Amino acid sequence: MSQKRKRFFINAFIILIILIALGYTGYRMFFKTSVVHVGDTAPDFTVQNLNGREMTLSSLEGKGVMLNFWQSDCDPCKEEMPFINKAYHTLQSNDNVVILSVNVDESKSIVKHFKDTYHLDFPVWLDHKKVGQDLYGIRGIPTTYLIDSKGKVVDIVQGYMDGKSTVMKKLKEIRP
Repeated sequence: MSQKRKRFFINAFIILIILIALGYTGYRMFFKTSVVHVGDTAPDFTVQNLNGREMTLSSLEGKGVMLNFWQSDCDPCKEEMPFINKAYHTLQSNDNVVILSVNVDESKSIVKHFKDTYHLDFPVWLDHKKVGQDLYGIRGIPTTYLIDSKGKVVDIVQGYMDGKSTVMKKLKEIRP
């Protein structure tokens, strides 16, 4: 085998290895599943409401929490919001279950406009710095974590929750 041919195969092999490594890295980056799994303790983080008041997830200990991450330009998020809103009205008398609706990385004005447009009555919280999104390893929205009263994740719904009955069923799973 000539020296030129040998060098060609070595270079081609190196390029192939680099492409495989880049492909694997890209795959892990964009198709990574949640770093929080069912049975894990839900990571604590702080969110802010539209008036600037802060709240931490840990302050809800003792209650079941439906932690829903969303954005206003997400069509599945838009579709599930009315169901979450109806569930909120059904649950209002039960203060042992909380809907924690967290918008990821959008301005207060965009979120307020979305809330008004969709007539959402439940509190909406902001994760401007994507702290919650990063802690939970979220790559797709909507993503919903159902957290029991002890702070353990009991279910994860990646994607759209179809219908009030689905939302209510999930909320019953976390009722203390």
